[in-house]
Amino acid sequence: MICWFAADQLWEYDVDKENEFISLISESLYVLGYPLFFLFTIFYLKPRKRLLTKKIILLSLGISIILVIPSIYISLGLEDEGLQLAGVFYTISFPILDGIILVPAIIGMTLFFRGQVNLLWFSLMFGILLQVIGDTLYLGSFIDDSFYPGHISDIFYVLSYLLIAFGIYSHLKLFRIENVPNK
Repeated sequence: MICWFAADQLWEYDVDKENEFISLISESLYVLGYPLFFLFTIFYLKPRKRLLTKKIILLSLGISIILVIPSIYISLGLEDEGLQLAGVFYTISFPILDGIILVPAIIGMTLFFRGQVNLLWFSLMFGILLQVIGDTLYLGSFIDDSFYPGHISDIFYVLSYLLIAFGIYSHLKLFRIENVPNK
């Protein structure tokens, strides 16, 4: 999440997108955030392996694919828009990477609603879902050239950061309570 937040800050700094170097760094930070977050979710799900059924995994995979297919389809059509190779790569990679991290996010939300994980998981995973919605809205506004600072997609990004920060705060508060020795 730190990578994504830093990328957002760079992206907002270069509002007119005139500095290609800053844009490249920003896009690279976005891409770097995906494997880091995915590794975090795998690391966190590993102790809960016995709670994961094939049904939950297949359901989350199916939902992820269904939600991401429109974005991938739209992104593939951008090759004809005259974007540079790096721009096409990043535009196509974001929906694919969103789909990959959406799978453990849906698994985490499913486990939360079953009462098998704490609030951290729900807030992190719902934050990721909001991030994916924001990415999809941004992609749509990028295609029809209607994106502007303060676009509705920004609301989803801000809400996702707030939920994730709340989840981490909740987890740290719970962790502190569990580790206080009894007197």
